[in-house]
Amino acid sequence: MKYAENNRISHRQLTRQIVLSLTAPFLLGLLSNRFVLGGNGMTAAVIVLIPLYFYIIFLIRLSPYYGSLPKYMGKWGSLLIGIFYLSFIVLTGTYLLTLVENVVPISLLSEFPGKAASLLAVVVCSLGTQKGMQKRGRMGEVSYPFVLGGIVLLLVVAAFQGSLEYFKSNPEGLQVTLEGFVRAGYGILAAFTPMGLLPFALNNVEKARSGKRPIFLGVVITCLIFLGSLIVLQANYGWERLLQEEYPILPLLAGANLPGEVLARFDVIWLAVLLYSLLF
Repeated sequence: MKYAENNRISHRQLTRQIVLSLTAPFLLGLLSNRFVLGGNGMTAAVIVLIPLYFYIIFLIRLSPYYGSLPKYMGKWGSLLIGIFYLSFIVLTGTYLLTLVENVVPISLLSEFPGKAASLLAVVVCSLGTQKGMQKRGRMGEVSYPFVLGGIVLLLVVAAFQGSLEYFKSNPEGLQVTLEGFVRAGYGILAAFTPMGLLPFALNNVEKARSGKRPIFLGVVITCLIFLGSLIVLQANYGWERLLQEEYPILPLLAGANLPGEVLARFDVIWLAVLLYSLLF
């Protein structure tokens, strides 16, 4: 189902919104945690797809109840659930704004105050809060090819800068241990926590009960981008430097350039794509 009517979004639009919403937090936030790097993170990024598949099925079955919470949970029960999810949204928004505050001065505008950047992000995002799921779906429909295409293209450019010697000289970076795998798997699953909001969103999706495939597709694409980023980062930095970078994804394309210096600032494009996804 490519298109939707009656003020609802289609399955394809739902997939694209999931990818657009999760990609930047994964690449900027999750990659800053050392325990998800290396072989443990690469393995966990694939294995976590199994529990996520069943979690998605569970969320889809919950969606009818979330559409009429007072009916099933009563007035006070609905209020408590609402407060819980609202608290999660506020805390998540605060974390994302903190990322904006830290990232912009580092890579985009060194003289621009981080707090001013986060305040500007609040203003920009608040302008669209009342636009509804359908307009957001259309925005995702248009933005998705550019954002995903830009991320894949820039990762390919970065891959050509990498070296296999980094893997050979630092084999410990590819080692998988039980403790490291469990920590990495837990971290990735925790990063997918926003999926818990799906039961609310599914009430605005056409044929929500058959939405398992498009939702899982969005999760798979996000995991593949994350997995590709882990490999490219280690190929560019080596294991030791990778552990030292605060936000490893930011300087990834600092030295990239096209022949003849046709495009010498790949890093600016890279950050612009990530910030757009973060604000989405």
